Amino acid sequence: MSHIRDNPDKDVYEDIDFSIYFFQKGAAHLTFKLPNLAEKMNDTIAKIIQECWLKDR
Repeated sequence: MSHIRDNPDKDVYEDIDFSIYFFQKGAAHLTFKLPNLAEKMNDTIAKIIQECWLKDR
């Protein structure tokens, strides 16, 4: 996160595992370089959303 804060004019961040493309309106596009990372992220997000949904009920 410090890279983003230290380079506010940069529109791309690349790492060994992923790259992030930032757009003018504040959106971002995250690309994983290894398929299993995308699967892990999807599982993690699904778990968090499910926990939040169950807590709100």
